[in-house]
Amino acid sequence: MNDLSLMIFAAGFGTRMGHLTEYRPKPLVPVAGRALIEYALDIARANDIASVVTNAHYKHEQLTAYFAKTTIRVLVEQPDILDTGGGCKAALPFLKGDTLVTLNSDAVWSHPVNLEPMFEIWDPRRSSLPSVAFKFSCGPPASFLVTSHVSTISRILSPNCFSLNPSFKS
Repeated sequence: MNDLSLMIFAAGFGTRMGHLTEYRPKPLVPVAGRALIEYALDIARANDIASVVTNAHYKHEQLTAYFAKTTIRVLVEQPDILDTGGGCKAALPFLKGDTLVTLNSDAVWSHPVNLEPMFEIWDPRRSSLPSVAFKFSCGPPASFLVTSHVSTISRILSPNCFSLNPSFKS
């Protein structure tokens, strides 16, 4: 899947995590001995996604330092956070291929996620902005529920969708 790019949303403040994010951004909070963002990167590795971009805002210096010696591009949103649409739009010049997969940096997966079933059910001719939520049973293989009105874990996007809505700030 080398024609894909992955955008990891990591610019949030992590306020609900209280003291855990007092001195570090939420994506770097350790869970089971690993930074939260590493679980999203596992999905990139498992699906051979070479182009990875993440955004950063709160305590962005730490996230930038964390990825300093990698190929992952960190886009710092300053002075204001750009939110989801603005973050994606700002990342467009750094994305490769014609398909973008987005992930939140605070999801923990018990096993590598195969994105192929998402692509089997997504028809870019019908929608450039589908939302896909994972519904897991006891383990792999996962089943997928396609919907447009849920809190999504992952989305498949066509980068041209941002030209359709000029209201996204970047």
